[in-house]
Amino acid sequence: MGVAGWAAFTLFERSRAVMAAAPTASATPSDPLEPLLVAAQDALLAGRLQEAKGKLEEAERKRGDDPQVLEGLALLGVLEAEQTWWKVELGAPERESLVSRLDMEVDRARAAIATGLGKIPDRGARTRLKLYERQLNTFVVVSFVRAGEQERADGAMHARLGSHPQRALIEAYVKGRGASPESPDGGVLDDEMHPAPSAAPPAARTWAPEPYYELDDEPVSQIPTTPGELQLPQGQE
Repeated sequence: MGVAGWAAFTLFERSRAVMAAAPTASATPSDPLEPLLVAAQDALLAGRLQEAKGKLEEAERKRGDDPQVLEGLALLGVLEAEQTWWKVELGAPERESLVSRLDMEVDRARAAIATGLGKIPDRGARTRLKLYERQLNTFVVVSFVRAGEQERADGAMHARLGSHPQRALIEAYVKGRGASPESPDGGVLDDEMHPAPSAAPPAARTWAPEPYYELDDEPVSQIPTTPGELQLPQGQE
């Protein structure tokens, strides 16, 4: 939702820039933050986080309390944590250090979100910030489980996901992972890499004569009849 909101903002800002360049435009100078925010948005959408960070920090120095700057910095923190989370989730060899790094990045992003919530009056932007924080909290709980740190996962879940709409699902996941040891490979592809064996195909069925018994209990094989064949009573030729 945050990326979509920023994309809409970018389209609006670009449209305004085009209108300002038209001959009928007013002489009012354009907002000096506009090119920085547009460049930061383009970099965020392309995954160039360092470039986006530079543009947003420059915009912050010019006008640190601007709502779009504050939301942009919060979104940047979320995307940085998300990159690290995917490395943990996909089973990178340095998982232990990555989990610690993710924990710090989540704290830094949550601080940016808290700053934004304290200064941004727009309800839509505030909703996006709260959704960012929910995503961050889910990241850190799942990463603790993946790293085998069950106690930290339980603590983070109870402290951060109290009002999460999928809390029951996440709690069941945490408990389920704690009940079974983590595979050495780890990652979201565990089940796909080790599919359940398929059931063996049923053996081909063949006909076998079914025994029946006369009065003297002597087993006799009953041969199937051919349609139209003359049948003689047993014991007659």
